[in-house]
Amino acid sequence: LDASTVNISGGISLDSLDVDGLTQLDETQVNTTDGELSVTGTGGVDVNQTSSDVSLRTTTSGDISINAADSVDIEGTDIVGDASNDIDLTAQNNIDLVGSDSVTITATTEDVRLDAGSDIGLRAVDSVTVGATDFSVSAGNDIDLTASDSASLDANFIRLGADSLRITTLGEI
Repeated sequence: LDASTVNISGGISLDSLDVDGLTQLDETQVNTTDGELSVTGTGGVDVNQTSSDVSLRTTTSGDISINAADSVDIEGTDIVGDASNDIDLTAQNNIDLVGSDSVTITATTEDVRLDAGSDIGLRAVDSVTVGATDFSVSAGNDIDLTASDSASLDANFIRLGADSLRITTLGEI
């Protein structure tokens, strides 16, 4: 099919659809009842939203996993990680959570684990807060907790393992 505009009304069923080149869709809904949605390739994935929220969630069960062969870098005004069970972030190189206001990581009844092959940075202009039953941080090199107002680590057990540990705040620790 070679046309500048194609209009289809009603349903269409394709056994296979292969689209080469740029494809622009105004609105898309994907139902994964028959199988998972898989994005593969070497070109990368860019989700760029300028005026609304981007939400990744499971509503009844299931995990959200972030696995990086290199670094995990999350930046925002307020960074909030909240789970009723475990929060695990693992990267071969660095984990950086940088909030222009605050960074809050809370596992209500379970554990928070950060594991990086190189450096871990939790940095915010206002506050860095971590709450968990067990807080474990393991970095191949440096752990950096920096907040202008306060840095709070609240857990039954806190394990920090790194070549160097730096906690910086103008307020209280």
